[in-house]
Amino acid sequence: MVRNYPIRHTKSTVPIILTDDSLVDAGGGEHTVADASKVAKTGDTMTGGLTLSDGANLTLSGANALGEGNIVMAAAASAAFDTNLVTSDSTAKTMGFICGATAAFAGAYGPFFGLRGNTYTAYANQRGTLFFGAGIPSAPNATLEGRIRFLTNDTDRFVIRYDGTALVYGILTLPKLAVTELWSTPPRRRSDGAT
Repeated sequence: MVRNYPIRHTKSTVPIILTDDSLVDAGGGEHTVADASKVAKTGDTMTGGLTLSDGANLTLSGANALGEGNIVMAAAASAAFDTNLVTSDSTAKTMGFICGATAAFAGAYGPFFGLRGNTYTAYANQRGTLFFGAGIPSAPNATLEGRIRFLTNDTDRFVIRYDGTALVYGILTLPKLAVTELWSTPPRRRSDGAT
């Protein structure tokens, strides 16, 4: 049995065909305009893999309350394998998240984090890299905005401010992080006084 499940994305409505529990982009040739105007509704379920081709974007919209407009990962936890992951199809790829409408790793477009796969080669010397970038808001409050925060128990534990100042546990200020030579016992003091 073949059922039509068109899904909206940012270019137009992408018609897809569900066959043998697998979703594949039909490329638009399989449906009429009337078919293409339909959108999967509440309660519809689909199994298998979803592929949107030709540079399509998947857009979630219409949130009216807490818990709506989200991607929900509902696979059960397992001791045998990891679940609820976002993956790429090879280690040569790059991927990430940005809070902005421009898909580029630059603070001017919003805060982001990015990843380079272990065999990534598009830019030299970036294999296996994980990077974070704070946004660059206009006229920021330099101590509160445009910063990167690490929290436990809903409390700041490590903060990097807009100007690069690093705060550890909200108490110790480190304009430059000291580097400890771990192979030396006790740690040797560097010429600049750091340990």
